[in-house]
Amino acid sequence: MTTDDRGGGAAPTEAVPPAAHQAGPLAAAAFAQRTAGQQAAFFLPHLRPGLRVLDVGCGPGSITVGLAAAVASGEVVGIDADPERVALARARAAQAGAANLRVERADVRALPFPAASFDAALVHAVLEHLPDPGAALREVRRVLKPGGVVGARSPDYGAGVLLYPPDPLLEEVFAWHARLKDAEAGAGAAGGARMGRALRAALQAAGFRDVTGAASMECAGTAAETRATAELFEQFLGMARFDAVADAATRARAVAAWRVWGAHPDAFVAVPWGEALGWV
Repeated sequence: MTTDDRGGGAAPTEAVPPAAHQAGPLAAAAFAQRTAGQQAAFFLPHLRPGLRVLDVGCGPGSITVGLAAAVASGEVVGIDADPERVALARARAAQAGAANLRVERADVRALPFPAASFDAALVHAVLEHLPDPGAALREVRRVLKPGGVVGARSPDYGAGVLLYPPDPLLEEVFAWHARLKDAEAGAGAAGGARMGRALRAALQAAGFRDVTGAASMECAGTAAETRATAELFEQFLGMARFDAVADAATRARAVAAWRVWGAHPDAFVAVPWGEALGWV
């Protein structure tokens, strides 16, 4: 990736493989529940009014509107490769009255912005989908000003999950998900299902300085959340992509197990996410 200025141009290519978008309506609804206060809590302390912020892979814009509120008189630009998500994010911005937020379709591997044009950038739930996350981070670094900060956050399915009541079959479903995530990112990818733990290394390799790493957990711990999680995995297991990791009979047993788990009064699950901050 070169470091020349870019002022726009050709329509972007798909930054995230198509499989990443085939999540279905339940997953889309779950993504829309994300907020800056929760998913970007590690990043928000580094924002202040007047900054110009880039939200890479903004999805439906639920996090992006929170970033716009955090910088107030500044500006937030959300980008996503999926035109449907761009439309959703624009609608979310309009609904929130976020006049300082605009959303564009763009490819993180070839950002249509001049060098040194942003003060901060958030890269949430993106790098794990890419065959070359380092190239994306170098491009993000190109558009950040000297002294600019990047915040990256990705899940890590290689560290295991906290699941109660324990069920070996449900734990195996997470392993299937990890295998698909690795396949989606591509053979030889630097992160994939284990991107969370590799974020600090990835930022440092991309040229960021003073990089720090941390971790948090995404949890389902209420009756509504566990039912929704069970329904989400039922939907996932019905997708053709799971043919590559489990036969129909095994998946049917897994669906039944998720239904039992989701109705259990003590059900709980937590998935680890890695976080990293770096500066230009």
